[in-house]
Amino acid sequence: MPTAFPKPTTSLAARYSAALIAIAIDLVAALGQLTGPITLVSGLQLLALAASSFGIYYLPLLDGRYAAAAKVGIAALLAGIAAAIPFLATGTITGPQIALVVLAILKALGTPLGVAARRDAHALAA
Repeated sequence: MPTAFPKPTTSLAARYSAALIAIAIDLVAALGQLTGPITLVSGLQLLALAASSFGIYYLPLLDGRYAAAAKVGIAALLAGIAAAIPFLATGTITGPQIALVVLAILKALGTPLGVAARRDAHALAA
């Protein structure tokens, strides 16, 4: 007699994948800044990256086709702020500061991947 298989549950990695991707990018950004002294501008950029990770973790998924809108929105907004900080502070931007902006953009682009993994895991568990 066939037995029913238990429904799969979502793993922690799938459930928190958007935040885990964001935190991994923050760690890469912080490690990249260890090559020299962290300036006030670079520190503010790292703070913007950390704030976006906080937003990615705490903002809820939205209903509908683009569930990641709020999470991507906060990541994109703070990537723009991270890009603007060097120009507002000094009028120039250095190589390490450009790297932080690139990582902030990658974080905004990577957020939908994490959300998709979470939604796929929920769909399988349903």
